[in-house]
Amino acid sequence: MKMTWKALAAFLFSIALISGCGTKESSEKANSSVPVKEQKEKENHPLSTNEQNQEEKQTPSSEKQLSYTIDGKKYEETAFLKTSDNQGFSLYTLKGWELEAEEPNSDVLLKDDMVVRIRLIHPEGSEMDYAQLVEDQAKAISSSAVRQDTTHLSGMFQQSVWYKVHTEDTAVNVIGVNKPIPMMFTIQTPRNKEVLAPILAMLETITKTETSKSKEKTTNPDEPTSSPASSLPSTHTITYTVNGQETKATGTLYTSSNQPFHLYVLPNYKADAVEPHLDRIYIKGDEQYYMDIECLGDDIDWNQVEFETMEKMKAIDKQVTTSISSESHPLFAGMTVYHTHNEDHWTEAFLIKNNAHYPNMRITIHLPKEDSHLAEFLAMAKTISSQY
Repeated sequence: MKMTWKALAAFLFSIALISGCGTKESSEKANSSVPVKEQKEKENHPLSTNEQNQEEKQTPSSEKQLSYTIDGKKYEETAFLKTSDNQGFSLYTLKGWELEAEEPNSDVLLKDDMVVRIRLIHPEGSEMDYAQLVEDQAKAISSSAVRQDTTHLSGMFQQSVWYKVHTEDTAVNVIGVNKPIPMMFTIQTPRNKEVLAPILAMLETITKTETSKSKEKTTNPDEPTSSPASSLPSTHTITYTVNGQETKATGTLYTSSNQPFHLYVLPNYKADAVEPHLDRIYIKGDEQYYMDIECLGDDIDWNQVEFETMEKMKAIDKQVTTSISSESHPLFAGMTVYHTHNEDHWTEAFLIKNNAHYPNMRITIHLPKEDSHLAEFLAMAKTISSQY
């Protein structure tokens, strides 16, 4: 009997050992399958909301609905994404508006007889008084520029620096904002069509983009570009308007060996150093049309320059007028213009005097008569930049 119980006990103990070993093996197999399952679930798991939002930000939609209010009535329109490779930003534009690179560090929105100049302000390397910058730009257009109250505005235009100028038939609004990025806008419209709400709605959509240009070191956009010729593109699209018609042409880089500046020359024009401290841009085969560029020193005697300029004008005709340039471009804005003409000679001279953004210069344009070539010469002059 004792032997029977011993045998039974041994048998049960063996069963227990076998069962225990089997349980441990099963447990190990079960545990080893967990990370595999988790890994598969992780691989097949969709992107989180944050990841999706990040992807959407990286690839913005090509269209967007913009709303604005005019005289209490709300409007909504489809706007289309456009990107500036010139300054490294994007924005949504309403139907009929075109975005063009005007010059280095300046883009323009164009529609009919309305122009919106966009300049990103880059403060790297120096502190900048944005309010003073906007005031100077506005008062260069007209000393009667009036600062506007912006405390009632919303978005990026709240607390902006805003000046308004009215000429006989044109309204000019110069606006400086700090957010989302420092920018300055110059909005030029016919005085009887000064409807700003759609324009402001488009400007509100501006965002910085990462382009090769935007990653490069930048300077104050209202100063002439200072760089060696090797760092400038060999060609540049020049946009100008003649009789209300916008024209685009490819300009070729000219680097003066005579004076420290570059500019882009339109087709059918040529540039040469004709004498010390004077370069001339003229029409190939017709030198009645030409523009002289003279870089003047910082310590120049302006009384002498003004006297010489007046004498040169009087040599063409004794009737000489002087005025303040109506051009909004920083090169010409607020500068003194001398003008005279006779039956076969039309001349204007611009004195670029104590301009915060350009060196002292005298630019003189000669034509047989005033015609479309004036706009071409002015467009080329606006591409002037310093070599140093």
